Amino acid sequence: MKVDIKKIEGYAYGAIQPSFILIFRDVFVNFKNVFEKLENLLELLPEFYDHNRFFDSDVAVEPASPLALFVTILDTLNHYCGDQRFTPIRVLQEENSLCFALPTLSTEMCRFNINLIKSLLEMTDKADLREQAVDFLENHKRKARVFLPAGTNAGSFIAAAAERKIPFKIFNQQYIIFGYGIGSRIFNSSVTDEESAIGVRLAKSKVDTNRLLKMSGFPVAEQARVRTVDDAIRYAENIGYPVVLKPEAEEQGRGVFANIIDVSELKECFEKASSDFNNLIIEKFVKGLTYRVHLHHGKVMDAWKTNPPSIIGDGHSSISELIDIENAKPERNSINSSIKPIPKDYTTALNLQKLGLDFDFSPSLGEEIVLAVTSNESRGGSSQNFLSFLHPEIADLCIQAARTLRLQVAAIDLISQDAAVSLQESDTFICEVNSQPQLGDLETYPHLFHDLLNKLPDSCPEIILVVSKKSENYYFNAFNKSVENISVRVPPHYLLKHGSPTQYFNKIEFEDDISLEERQKIVAMLTSTLPDR
Repeated sequence: MKVDIKKIEGYAYGAIQPSFILIFRDVFVNFKNVFEKLENLLELLPEFYDHNRFFDSDVAVEPASPLALFVTILDTLNHYCGDQRFTPIRVLQEENSLCFALPTLSTEMCRFNINLIKSLLEMTDKADLREQAVDFLENHKRKARVFLPAGTNAGSFIAAAAERKIPFKIFNQQYIIFGYGIGSRIFNSSVTDEESAIGVRLAKSKVDTNRLLKMSGFPVAEQARVRTVDDAIRYAENIGYPVVLKPEAEEQGRGVFANIIDVSELKECFEKASSDFNNLIIEKFVKGLTYRVHLHHGKVMDAWKTNPPSIIGDGHSSISELIDIENAKPERNSINSSIKPIPKDYTTALNLQKLGLDFDFSPSLGEEIVLAVTSNESRGGSSQNFLSFLHPEIADLCIQAARTLRLQVAAIDLISQDAAVSLQESDTFICEVNSQPQLGDLETYPHLFHDLLNKLPDSCPEIILVVSKKSENYYFNAFNKSVENISVRVPPHYLLKHGSPTQYFNKIEFEDDISLEERQKIVAMLTSTLPDR
């Protein structure tokens, strides 16, 4: 069996994303030995079932056939590594060859996974392969992340756009372009190209954010930069313990040491924090529950109450074992999920120590052990929707804070005794302002992603695709923000190799130098998919 590979970075065969083409030649040879190895390999992989995996109106293919099994394994690996496929796999017949067009976010990831399949097939005869498979695949998954956009927001924005057939272009790991011409917009995670650069920069510094909010009359904790441990001790003694030590510019709770109760603990935490981060700040520890309020363009979109991570004893397992059981749950391991595994690190150990416990302690049946003093999702905390309970005064406080920082999109982190009551009835402080907030997962919070996509310019430029041999190069202005009507001029060999440069076109024009055979091939290959706007 010979397999040829072709990467289509444009749009072809009805896909609204690039496609990885596998061309199997000599398809009538005996696959018995290979088939057995493929079956064994598929059993080793995390399950990914999709009853619409193969397009049902193309060439008939038996899902259990060796060729389909090979493609199923590749599709499963892609999904496991974080890839997303928005349309079924097309199966095409070309003389003695059978072709599979696999939609993907990254044709390079597909090639990366093809090489993995080859390696795994060579290892299937080893008796200990199953024992090695989990660690082997996890390591491969980490390496594969480089082929996809960074962060959890990007994948959800892409999926939300795909639901509405809004064109997207992965420019690089940081930036994604949605739409074409005058109707386009660039996203960096949840930051859009209409955001205030000053606001984003201010929010990156916790000290600058705290200072501006304090100058503007907002309730914030007393705070200062500290360069040495002596600075930290002096400031802590001035404002009184307990205190919080944290990096100035980190996000998602990284490097935060909360509820430091004395000078000995402060020295220990400072040594640990300063070894990992350069600029540290210290502030008064405020006791209360943590809330996150999401705002888009001056409107509260959602509010979550965050619960600290905890485990429930089963009467025999240790805290360490219970954390492992909790961390094995699928919702804590999804690439695009906001709920994270509970870390078994210095900070968790320190929190347990304050409770007189350690990782080896075995809680009694039903006993709850709270593993952190702050409720933070990055440390494995969980959230519950609080929007219907959020007091109007606190909602308005968040709107004013985002406006003061000149932010269109923000997540305000609050510490409050109870955010369901007025400011007069409960101590409420603004802890942080996030200019690039993580929005959770698309399935749970679709409105957050779709609302920002709704802010795309209400324009769907007309695109004319002109096929001509008069120029070997193609002309393409689809991402020119000033263009209302887009003209794409392409030679036929480019289309047949790369697909259409745009997801949709309103009209295709063939010049006289294009043969009938070329026209038929191009028409059979290209599909125009208009956005649902």
